[in-house]
Amino acid sequence: MTTVETEVARHYTLSAIESRIDKALRSAGKDPEQLGPDDMAPLDEFHLGGRAATQGFAGRLALQHGMRLLDIGSGLGGPARYFARHHGWDVTGSI
Repeated sequence: MTTVETEVARHYTLSAIESRIDKALRSAGKDPEQLGPDDMAPLDEFHLGGRAATQGFAGRLALQHGMRLLDIGSGLGGPARYFARHHGWDVTGSI
């Protein structure tokens, strides 16, 4: 019998995630070997609101270029990469 815990573990195993990301990138016309900083945004900003929410949140922070930011629960790091690239913040992500 499959449990919720085994399904979650299966979903997040490295090989399953890697192959699903690779497939999604290729389906979006991206070359996984030649990705730009924003290419993963549609795939790794899984929070409610996606990139638009990240942009809105960034606008509400009182951080200036060169400041440091800790992204706790960063997952694959989409918002962290956005903050670093578009705002010049030094971001550390913590899964």
